[in-house]
Amino acid sequence: MFKYNTLTPEKDEETHDATSNSLSTEEEGIIPLLDENAENQRAHDGIPTTRVSSYSFVVLLVGVVSFIFSVLFYAVRHSYAATDSSCQRRMWAYSPESDFLQYESRQYDSDLISHDFVGVPTQSRRDAWDTLWKTGRFSFPYDKLPAINKSTEEREWWSLPPPREQEVIAMSEAMHQVHCVGVLWFFVHRNEWDYRTAINKTEEFMQIHSRHCSVMLMNLIKCMADVTPVLFQKDTGNVISGTGLGAWKPRDAPRRSGGDYGCSDPRLDYPWFAARAVSRCLRAGQMHVSEEALNVLNAANIAWFHRLPPRRRCMLQLNGVQDELMTQAMMLMHCATIYLHFPRSCLLAFLPVTGQVMCSSPALFVTTTLDPQVHTHRVIEGSVRLSQLAALSTSVVNHTPFFACTLVLSSVIQVAAMFSDSLHSSGTSQRQYLALNLGVLKSMGQTWPIAAAATQRVRQAVIEVHNAIPRDVNALLEEVSPPA
Repeated sequence: MFKYNTLTPEKDEETHDATSNSLSTEEEGIIPLLDENAENQRAHDGIPTTRVSSYSFVVLLVGVVSFIFSVLFYAVRHSYAATDSSCQRRMWAYSPESDFLQYESRQYDSDLISHDFVGVPTQSRRDAWDTLWKTGRFSFPYDKLPAINKSTEEREWWSLPPPREQEVIAMSEAMHQVHCVGVLWFFVHRNEWDYRTAINKTEEFMQIHSRHCSVMLMNLIKCMADVTPVLFQKDTGNVISGTGLGAWKPRDAPRRSGGDYGCSDPRLDYPWFAARAVSRCLRAGQMHVSEEALNVLNAANIAWFHRLPPRRRCMLQLNGVQDELMTQAMMLMHCATIYLHFPRSCLLAFLPVTGQVMCSSPALFVTTTLDPQVHTHRVIEGSVRLSQLAALSTSVVNHTPFFACTLVLSSVIQVAAMFSDSLHSSGTSQRQYLALNLGVLKSMGQTWPIAAAATQRVRQAVIEVHNAIPRDVNALLEEVSPPA
């Protein structure tokens, strides 16, 4: 056992020399490798034992708590499935339609095949295919091209005419694929109809187009292959009566879808297109645009209504359920018509001071036009159409606050139209629609306070117009105001 002498500091040099000499002797031993008393050594070095122990305990406690919280965080995170929007952003490139997509689980049945899309290409079937895929066209902002890895310099993109030259013509990939399926259908029956009257002019171009669609669809299936198991179920129907095929039919698992023809709901495209139309008409209403540009916007708005499939025009189903998505799309398109034509109508002089009325701010300036009566008629027609949307159903549960906003806009325009000297009608129809708007706003006020407040604001607008043009306003207020 090695031994050593504990050194104690001394002030005099003699003690220091004596201690040094004693360390050099063999009798006192050699300095040991380990301290026999570690606590005394720490005390000698000036480090308290309790402080070191407390510090180690705190570090250990923090580490344990962090580990527990990490495990709980990842456990909770993985217990929730990823949202459709997050998955879509990871799988697909940027698209303006992404925010409007909704999904649901649906089991497809291969027996439910619509006769509108199979068989010999008759004129009605060709129209059905055109209506199906042409709804996928939309305008794409030019400054968003880098977001989809497209250059703005190397290629010349097909853009819209002025004043929308900063937007290019685009088509959703889903509708592109549907279009290609239709092209292949046309090509299969190429000897049974004159395809030169449809999408192609020559046989060579028809073959090139069909090859393009075949390669495109094959590559998409390979690159985005669906590995969901497909099973085969025995079709036990009666072959003689035609109720079954007597063979094995494929049955796949329920898919995440939202429409009749794809993973996204086609109805969601219509509100998106309508919202874009409102944006364009608002910009056109705040600047001096040419008559040609105005006619282009007006033609696009009117064409939107005529291109609607027949099944989309009926917004109220037989069971009384209202299609809220198509109602919103119609509502936005009527608002676009109002915003486009109102600055060029005769109603500006009779517009009440609506600074305190929501959703009804007046135009920034007056724009001259060759025929203001035409624009006035279109504005009034748009306001009437908004009121007619409110008359589709007596239920207002599914209406949004924005619907109340459009009813206020319709009411203010009808108030101005009733007192306009340029209109020679009695204004009876406007009064009835105004009463309808106020009644719906009152019903919506039980759910949305902003709708309840709008009724009084519209009454104030009537009084403001009466102050400018003396009329019997009390009788009018009693007629259009809903009973308490």
